[in-house]
Amino acid sequence: MESSVEYKTIENINHAKYKNLYYIDSKFYFLTTKHHKNINIKSIKTLGGPEHFRTIHPSRYTLSPIIKYFENEIDLNNYVLSLNLKELTKPTLRFSHYYDHNIAHGLYDALYPIFLCYLRFFTGNEYDSFNMFLNTYIDPRGWRMPVNYTATRDWVLNVFKDFCMGGEFMLVENTNFNIKFNTLLVGGWHAGISFVNKQFIMPGKKIYALEKLRNRFLKAYNISPCNKSNKLKILIIDSKRYSEKEKKNIIKLLVEYSRKETIETQLINWKNVTSFKEQLKIMNNADIQISCAGTSMLNFPFLKDNSIHINLGVSNFYHTLPKPSLMETNICLLSNNITCEFYDIHKHKIVLYNETKTLIDKCINNLKNEIYIKSVQPDYINKWQDLCKKYPIETQGIIDRMNGETEPCLIFCRFPDFLIYEYVPYYTHFLNGLKNIRHKFLL
Repeated sequence: MESSVEYKTIENINHAKYKNLYYIDSKFYFLTTKHHKNINIKSIKTLGGPEHFRTIHPSRYTLSPIIKYFENEIDLNNYVLSLNLKELTKPTLRFSHYYDHNIAHGLYDALYPIFLCYLRFFTGNEYDSFNMFLNTYIDPRGWRMPVNYTATRDWVLNVFKDFCMGGEFMLVENTNFNIKFNTLLVGGWHAGISFVNKQFIMPGKKIYALEKLRNRFLKAYNISPCNKSNKLKILIIDSKRYSEKEKKNIIKLLVEYSRKETIETQLINWKNVTSFKEQLKIMNNADIQISCAGTSMLNFPFLKDNSIHINLGVSNFYHTLPKPSLMETNICLLSNNITCEFYDIHKHKIVLYNETKTLIDKCINNLKNEIYIKSVQPDYINKWQDLCKKYPIETQGIIDRMNGETEPCLIFCRFPDFLIYEYVPYYTHFLNGLKNIRHKFLL
């Protein structure tokens, strides 16, 4: 019944596995005997994405158990037996989630980071049932997801619950009983899609963590591989990020490929597919997904092996920063078994018909001839990696700002292409501290 803990730090992500951790009167307790007086308990953040409560309630998303000492094991055991405890024998994943975040942030800023933690300790057990002990937060800045969005709030929480595959799903705010966790896992800080690192590739690539996330979902929903078809299936994903001119080019491409007998095309707006299971079935049956960057493209990890995702980027990142970007290339480059192609939005500025068609035709030819190539990093990612290697101290300072950990906070425009291509006003935040780097490397 005595508590113990094992820590792992991999790819700069701190993970912890507790054995016999106790939740008593809404607080975590580490129970041990006095001969373990020198035990060192680390504080581990339960968030997988950046913290919005950094200056408000930091203790709410930090697991730092209270150490309670006993004279001997007999006293400890008697204390535990005196409590009215619910014992959870399966591993439990302890993490946090912003309640109004959309499905993409839910999947990749909350679920993926804690699943990566699970994989670090339970290699080869990715299909086993486990529990979740989740706390949800409301964004303190007052932002709320529009009520007419489908994939939000409890919809996302139900997706988490399905991922447990039969394990218990518990919300901290609804838990008013004492618990003994035989195994509790925590630690995904810096593992989410919204975090920046020196590779700008999310952690977990070497252990195929993104593929294991997909495969577990497919098993959870009992989605079987589709029969091989004589037609290539192309999904074009609709998005509010397209300009009017870009939307016309997208529709023109849809009509063009719909005329080909060997190709089956479909225009998808995920708002109209209200079942997450149905979304996964559609994705896993496709050969090519074409999408602009942002939330609309982030079902691509559920494509089958040897399929292709085409990231068209966005022509205007935001009205206050109307610049082109490929945005979340860090998850595109995380995938091992799906080829990610990147439209040169930085060169072309908008999604053009001929240039996009050339890229699609290349992908169709590769699939028809069973030519499977690995994703090729965009040039600005190569430059970013070189920059971080040559100037590790300076770039860590930049990364801390991109991750919202130091001021000025630049998490809203955290993508490396903004820096490499010197977008103003973004770049001016770094200009003074980067004069030497700018002259030696960027120009």
